[in-house]
Amino acid sequence: MDSPKIELITLTPVPARTPSSAVKRKITPSAELSSPKKQVILTPKGLLSDGQIADLGGSSIPNPSRFLLPQLQSIIERRDYHTVSQAHPEPLQLRSEPITSGSKHVILPFNLQTSPESYRDHENRNLLNKIFPGTTAVAFDKICLIFVLKHLPTKPWPHTIAGVPPYLTTDPNDGGPLMSLFKRTGQSRIHLSREIDGRSEGFETVFAILREWFETIKIDMNECQWHGAFVVIVLADTQTSMTDIPRTVAKMPCYYFYEEETSRPTDLPALRKIEPSDAVADDSVYTTLRPGVMVSSERSPSDQSEWLSSSGVLLRHDQSGVEYLTVASHGFPHGKKVFHPKAQGREIGEIVRRLPHTDMALVKLKDGTQYVNETFESPNESAPVRLKGLAKGNETKMGTFLSMETPFMGFIMGTYGCLTRLRVPSDDATQPEQEWRKMRWDYLGQGMGSEVKEGVCGSAMWNEDSKVVGFFHWASAAGFMRDWTLSLPADHLIDAGYSLVLAPGA
Repeated sequence: MDSPKIELITLTPVPARTPSSAVKRKITPSAELSSPKKQVILTPKGLLSDGQIADLGGSSIPNPSRFLLPQLQSIIERRDYHTVSQAHPEPLQLRSEPITSGSKHVILPFNLQTSPESYRDHENRNLLNKIFPGTTAVAFDKICLIFVLKHLPTKPWPHTIAGVPPYLTTDPNDGGPLMSLFKRTGQSRIHLSREIDGRSEGFETVFAILREWFETIKIDMNECQWHGAFVVIVLADTQTSMTDIPRTVAKMPCYYFYEEETSRPTDLPALRKIEPSDAVADDSVYTTLRPGVMVSSERSPSDQSEWLSSSGVLLRHDQSGVEYLTVASHGFPHGKKVFHPKAQGREIGEIVRRLPHTDMALVKLKDGTQYVNETFESPNESAPVRLKGLAKGNETKMGTFLSMETPFMGFIMGTYGCLTRLRVPSDDATQPEQEWRKMRWDYLGQGMGSEVKEGVCGSAMWNEDSKVVGFFHWASAAGFMRDWTLSLPADHLIDAGYSLVLAPGA
């Protein structure tokens, strides 16, 4: 029997028809400029008809998300052919280059984000083993594809392969970002609430059981992460023994870390600006403001420094009808005035409220200041996104795509992660000393934890339905949550009675 032949098709998306309100950044941040731009599709021969323009919407290529091929039509730059069989073990190439060279997305005949069970197919795994030269093993952890290689390829690496982010390593014992969570488990015979199934009961029920048990036994729990089939608990004291704490809760295994292993900062970073910097960021002046423009605090009386961060979204209080802009509260340590793009620029508003336990502040914009909840048109991605509302954390599926716009990095794409509860000191004298803050961990991609720039705080994050699901809080560059970002879910705003101000046409 003849071995099947596949096509390797290199694509450049056709520019979309953009709305009249579309605006490109005047300055594209260097992080976005250096991002790979092309896409490569691996497909059975003949699936895409001949011609310069490929109509992906009329083909059977899996394309569940506009984040991968947003326009559905792309220009075919070239076609290459390869025989897939055990007798041809060599890696797939585009002529003399690996197919991953300069590719933003490598799209296969199957999509692991929407159909994770397709990983079990032998032919699919055979194809994955041919993506990178020197592949010795491939694994899939429901979030990432882990490739164990003899040597790492030249960067930049693809953002997605088969619909999920890749994780590349030369260490056969490196299980990727999710496996690192399985460091230690309880060694006791304590099994909490064995009569119920936590996977069906949900996070709030499981968290309440754990919180009550740890408070009763007087062991400090700093964080509780919900991963659907297991929980991760962060303990305050390194002297806590694994023999004294639960092995399972509601039939779900418990895994443990200590606070000192989190690399969590005491103070969150905004960009403190005193001297000019060589970093390329978009500090342009915009007449109409939108998510991801640069905003600044008042200058410090002591050294005249200013703090730069990112604008969020425009909200409306459902009861009063008053509109507010969201910003990161810690980015405004000197007074209440908010400027765009920097302190010597125009004053756009004033902070009128800082929401407790959220690091979020609400800004009343000055009369005549225009703000629209429509993103910038990205040079490498899709047309502008008109944001369509707020969504609670449990309304978005783990593993799906999310995005944000920042003046320091431009367009960033990540993967929706797990809900968590984080214990923080209360900043309200009338409330208990400790508060449990709703937060969320999202995965930005391998190495992104150290590449995220200061000042990204406050950036809105939206899902594939163009609904705002949260706001950037902090990215971990080390520790067991390396390359994950902690974000504030939109739940806080929804519960407080706020809704998104829709842009015209949204």
